[in-house]
Amino acid sequence: LRPTGTEVALRFNLPGNEEPMQTLGRVVWVRSATDQDPAGMGIEFDELSDEDRERINGMIRSLRIGPS
Repeated sequence: LRPTGTEVALRFNLPGNEEPMQTLGRVVWVRSATDQDPAGMGIEFDELSDEDRERINGMIRSLRIGPS
């Protein structure tokens, strides 16, 4: 885990998409582990290409609609 405000470089794949995404982000929240939840942190993307933004939005739309 990194402190809030830390800049991070990210490289990840969206489910069902083999082309990796790369971007910069910033830690906006940090959560310590509890008995109910694992440790984690939230990242706000600072730089996303229009193409990557559309790929993320498309994945979110498909999750809202559900499988056909």
